[in-house]
Amino acid sequence: MPATGAFLNLLDDDVRRERNITTLPHDLAQAMLAHAQHPVNLDEDIDGEVEL
Repeated sequence: MPATGAFLNLLDDDVRRERNITTLPHDLAQAMLAHAQHPVNLDEDIDGEVEL
């Protein structure tokens, strides 16, 4: 996926140059940690609407 690779390169460049880097909001960080151990099946169908 060329767009994904380009985006990851952009993020990598920002991290290396210490630009546009901030901390995660506390509630987002806590939600990510709470769900970090949940198994994920990337081939599973998505139920319901998805907003991007």
